[in-house]
Amino acid sequence: MVFEYGEQRGDLVELKFEPNPHFRPPSHEAAAVHAMEGVLWVNGKQKRLTEISGHLTHPVKFGGGLLGHLDAGGHFYVKQEEVQPGYWELAVLDVDMKDKALFFKTIGVQEETKRTMFRKLRDDLTAAQGADLL
Repeated sequence: MVFEYGEQRGDLVELKFEPNPHFRPPSHEAAAVHAMEGVLWVNGKQKRLTEISGHLTHPVKFGGGLLGHLDAGGHFYVKQEEVQPGYWELAVLDVDMKDKALFFKTIGVQEETKRTMFRKLRDDLTAAQGADLL
């Protein structure tokens, strides 16, 4: 990937990324990542990835398209939040990718998870008390 600095918001630094045109992907996974561009945010003070989003800029073919392909336009968004000092949790996961595998089977990966209202509980909370809270 080729990275370019974007804005800075307090401890957060924006990095824009796009495929490195000189890279030749050695695997299917690397080919999929190589077809993506997007933005990530890093907490520079804690050296922590806080947010990343991207999309496929062009289709990715596996085995010349005979084994399968990923459609252009698929996207993802992932966000982590610091829920207490030094402790981070996944807050948002949004993935929408479409592909075709082994000639015929169309596969769609669509997942959306949002987690909010994290709060610290007592350190001496028992398992039974935790179950009651749920």
